[in-house]
Amino acid sequence: MGRTSSNNMALLVLGFLLMASLKSYGQISHAVKLADYLLELEQVYDVKFSYRPEDIEGQNLSLNQQIEGLGAHLDYIQSETGLWAQQIDRRYISLSRTSVSRSVYCGQVLDGVSHLPMLGASIQVIGTAYGTMTDENGKFFIDHTKLTGDLRISYIGQKSLIVSADEIKNSFCPIFYSQSDPTTLETVSIGRFLTTGIVQRGQGNYLINTKGFGLLPGQTQNDALWFAQALPGIQSANETVSTLNIRGGANDENNISWEGIRMYQYGHFFGLISAFNPFLSTELEVYKVSAPGEFRNFVSGTMNISSSDVLPETSRYSFSINLLDAQFAAEIKANDKIGIKLAGRTSYNRWLPTPLYDSYFGRMFQDTEITNNQSNSAYDQVDFKELFYFLDVGGKINYRLSNKTKVKLAFMAIENHFEFTEAQGPLEKVNKLEQKSSVMGLFADHRWSEYQKTSAKISINQYSLDALNQEFFSSQTLKQDNEVLDLDSFVRHEVNLKNTQFAATYNFNEIGIANRQEVNTPLFFSSQIKVLRSHMLHLDWKYRPTNKPISFSVATRVSHYPKWSQTLIEPLLRSRYKLSDAQSLSLSYEQQHQAISQRVDLQSDFLGIEKRRWALADGNTKPIRQGSQWNLGWQYQNMDFGLNASLFYKNVSNLSAESQLFQNQFQFERALGGYQITGLEFSGQKKLGPLDLWMSYTWGQNNYSFEDFSPSEFPNNIDITHQIKWALNAEVKRVKLSLGGQWHSGLPYTDTSGTLEINELGAYIPQYEDPNEQRLMPYFRMDFAAEYSWWTQNTTEYRINLGLLNITDQENILGRRFRGELNASGSPEISTINTYSLGFAPNIAVMINW
Repeated sequence: MGRTSSNNMALLVLGFLLMASLKSYGQISHAVKLADYLLELEQVYDVKFSYRPEDIEGQNLSLNQQIEGLGAHLDYIQSETGLWAQQIDRRYISLSRTSVSRSVYCGQVLDGVSHLPMLGASIQVIGTAYGTMTDENGKFFIDHTKLTGDLRISYIGQKSLIVSADEIKNSFCPIFYSQSDPTTLETVSIGRFLTTGIVQRGQGNYLINTKGFGLLPGQTQNDALWFAQALPGIQSANETVSTLNIRGGANDENNISWEGIRMYQYGHFFGLISAFNPFLSTELEVYKVSAPGEFRNFVSGTMNISSSDVLPETSRYSFSINLLDAQFAAEIKANDKIGIKLAGRTSYNRWLPTPLYDSYFGRMFQDTEITNNQSNSAYDQVDFKELFYFLDVGGKINYRLSNKTKVKLAFMAIENHFEFTEAQGPLEKVNKLEQKSSVMGLFADHRWSEYQKTSAKISINQYSLDALNQEFFSSQTLKQDNEVLDLDSFVRHEVNLKNTQFAATYNFNEIGIANRQEVNTPLFFSSQIKVLRSHMLHLDWKYRPTNKPISFSVATRVSHYPKWSQTLIEPLLRSRYKLSDAQSLSLSYEQQHQAISQRVDLQSDFLGIEKRRWALADGNTKPIRQGSQWNLGWQYQNMDFGLNASLFYKNVSNLSAESQLFQNQFQFERALGGYQITGLEFSGQKKLGPLDLWMSYTWGQNNYSFEDFSPSEFPNNIDITHQIKWALNAEVKRVKLSLGGQWHSGLPYTDTSGTLEINELGAYIPQYEDPNEQRLMPYFRMDFAAEYSWWTQNTTEYRINLGLLNITDQENILGRRFRGELNASGSPEISTINTYSLGFAPNIAVMINW
């Protein structure tokens, strides 16, 4: 298309006029050429128009009204020129004289206050399982065959919007504005954190929508606890989801809950995969600091796993199978007031073992009674047989009594079962390990008005870990069990005014823990049952003034333990200062405590597989563990580019040495100490066309302090000084790809001096150098994931996922310990025992959702 100087001048003038109209600064009354007008729209909205030259030749437009949004401009063009717009794909638009049925519909979601595009808003076609997400421009696109009903637009911290299908069909890319939810003053970043599906709210706190997350490298399904490890400052030092470390804390310092019910069993395969069914764990709240009052009962962090309580518009079902397990799920619309969710999963290796199962089995049972016996020459003539399975079943019943009152019943059962049989001729002995959880909770919610709400909960969780260990060459039998019974309830009332929110929560909790051990030869029996009751009051006040850059909140938790006549008062202070529309600073301080923890008595406990057992504080030799944390955060978010940084300091005291899994000179010591960690977390995200790149770096210095040890200060067992995580995601039509990896500096370990001593039992004990002075080799792993999905005309979804863990088959050492023993010639020597990471592990999953 030729251009003259007059055309260039007109184009320049048009640019100013269009930008003014887009921002609604005033009315415009200028006539411009349609070709120039379309060219400016291409530049402003990053689109491309296709048309016949004769259709636009000689066409002029008189802009005499305020116009906002591309859709409004195209509607205006149609009314003035008779040209109809047809969306070809996300960027290309065709103009023609003939009205045609559109194949793709679109819309745009903007923040109601800032008018910024809302990236990652969920778009659901009501009555179907079909849904999508908004892109970096706040736009969403829906194929005309899928727009069979109205749309529900939802975003954390905003009211859900119901949009009629006719509004989408009769307008070109209409704009919808979000409305803030008056029931929350939580600071929510418009956009995303790291990648789609993760929203940062507050300081160090996140909401992960596992359905909207896209792909996680190496994974084939939405495993909530694997997703949590994508965040900076959260990792598992031994590659299991059951031992997550939040900012240098041990796994027993985390409150991991399902539907607000505290859990004591998190993993299947004794920790390699999450025990929470993906269908019932579509939302994950993560709090590294400043958790809500009802969750502030552990000193390191909180994760609450749940699924939506929205009543289904229609009944839906799904089935999936991968190389580890098969699962079935149903979402049933019983009537207009009752919705039911059910899900179950089980491993099938009992009937059809797979290479992936063999890899997981080898990883999980390293350095246990099983592998130690198999490698012992005394067992050369003994036959071994294993039986292992896991299963979980759970669900929710949501009952909407009225528009103001809702009731929910949630339940779940989890089991890991392992049997190890040793046989020689007629002699056969069976060793067993069973881990089970049964959970049930009843919830009620009543909204008195738009600004007041009362919530209540009562729940029960019964957990058990039972082991039977029979020595093959003797008659000795060892039985061990650890049981937890947790009864919990709370009542919470919230008042939400224009700029202020106040909440008061009363929480009553009773925990009973039993630890039993029985040996037949020599005869020994030990049984210990402890019960602890607590009363807690949480008070929380938040203030966020309108049009002011600063907001803050003050909270306190008052905890009373009648058994010890002990009362603790713990503050929580938070503030946030908005530097600009894109930048903010945050500062917080909090104190927390916990009365329950895990301990390890012997490395061989529970067949050496699940060594940790839950135990209660006693208010004396095992006092309540206490912690405090400072956090300074900075956030920058500008559409498809974001940066975050956090500087923190955490101090934990009354730490029992038995809970730290020492495997050196302190293995059998009983002492109290603590740890202090100073850390920095930095993360960034950038979208480059179809590519989405995110990366995070964490630095930390984590040291123990035990006055009764020598030396009294030394590196923490899980001290990871440097850690880098990254991922590169791409989505092209129906295909999603994700490549990512992580690297971190080696974990500390204690080396030996090369000498052995004989203890009073005649065992050879290595002599050690200074604790945790040596480091393992750095850890490195790269993973890959791919997904292909499609929908049929009857809204049935098919999905195929590929997950490749450790694609370079890197051999990482996760732990190192030493043992004194006699070699083949009968001489004492020191053996080095390494625990290795999972090798290359491919998985494939097939899912159907109808």
